[in-house]
Amino acid sequence: MQKTKIEYLDYSWNPIAMRCEPVSEGCRNCWHIKRADMLKINPILSPDQREAYAGGKPVILEKELTAPLRRKKPSTIGVQFMGDLFHPSVPFERIDRVMAVVSNCSGIWPKYNYPTHIFQILTKRIERAFDYFNRNEIDQCAIDTYYNNLWLGVTCENQKCADQRIPTLLQIPAAVRFLSLEPLLEDIDIDEAIDGRWFWDGKYLAHIDKDIPDGKSVKVNQVIIGCESGPGRRPCKLEWVRNIVAQCRAAGVAVFVKQLSINGKVEHDIEKFPIDLRIREYPEK
Repeated sequence: MQKTKIEYLDYSWNPIAMRCEPVSEGCRNCWHIKRADMLKINPILSPDQREAYAGGKPVILEKELTAPLRRKKPSTIGVQFMGDLFHPSVPFERIDRVMAVVSNCSGIWPKYNYPTHIFQILTKRIERAFDYFNRNEIDQCAIDTYYNNLWLGVTCENQKCADQRIPTLLQIPAAVRFLSLEPLLEDIDIDEAIDGRWFWDGKYLAHIDKDIPDGKSVKVNQVIIGCESGPGRRPCKLEWVRNIVAQCRAAGVAVFVKQLSINGKVEHDIEKFPIDLRIREYPEK
């Protein structure tokens, strides 16, 4: 694991050597591809790892896989940010091994003295995440028991991705569901998606105006907002951010403004944000 400068994470954890590829507009300037291009020619790495970073078969990094078990201080850990855990090239059996570590660090195995961590999984391939959890018949009861430390999020860089991905996220059990609107490429209407009026009965997802049965409501718990960074970054207007913040306020959803484009610069220092956008909230489980 590596310490991270991401404000809401302590560590990034990449237990799989792999190469991702663009799947939507937010991937255009992805840093991962450049990093993978460097790793695929690194002579220090094993041939199978170099092949994985070149686009071949993903490889489990055995020492890295067990790293969270050796970190005794409770931490918040980002999972497989060097790629996408639910990329189609990653077999479900390898995802099982990653999720076994998440379960071991969920606080339900005290006699083994495992640490308790929060794991944040962010994906653009939420349909495959749905297939994975549906295949394993992981329902809300299992989440509450074995994966009570799982935060599952989806990237929504524009309206098209929000409309396609958020409904699928709402059908997957998780202790916390979150949206990452980074890179934010346009103004996005997520008002209905986060208003908490969704009902999932295990087969059908519906947005309703009447009372939802106790325990059946599903919702987004947090929205993270950030402009694009790095070479070739595209504009992110403050009015887009303000509009999304207003939608989160109306829905009672925690909002975390991560980084903004201010005077042509990507700004991370919250003290330099406009006063009304100095917002960094965390969800209640």
